[in-house]
Amino acid sequence: MQILGTFDFGADQEVDIEFNNAVVQDDGSSKTITVVDDKTGDPIPEADVIVRGDTLSIAEPYTATTNSDGKISFTVGDGSGDVAAGWRTTQETGKIRFEVVPPADSPYTDDQANDKMTVIRSGSP
Repeated sequence: MQILGTFDFGADQEVDIEFNNAVVQDDGSSKTITVVDDKTGDPIPEADVIVRGDTLSIAEPYTATTNSDGKISFTVGDGSGDVAAGWRTTQETGKIRFEVVPPADSPYTDDQANDKMTVIRSGSP
């Protein structure tokens, strides 16, 4: 006998990140991302977010915990800020990526890749 369809028996729920600007400058201004439930869009408080370099080298990963609105803010600077960009000589743009560690007592997981943010070097055209 074949059973059609799939059943969700308490499976983990995927988180995602949202941001208003997918392309930002390394001008030291504050950038904000929100961690949300991928299906409902509800914010996820108390999640740890790790910001890492991708095609943009950064001095060290930056970690922050989301507030009650599921948000973290950070700065990106040319060699300074929460996320210190380490530009190659001729590099004008680079990407940073985000990993989410959901709250321990939650049904959430971060198994899918999150969107990346493109950073433009200050003074680039």
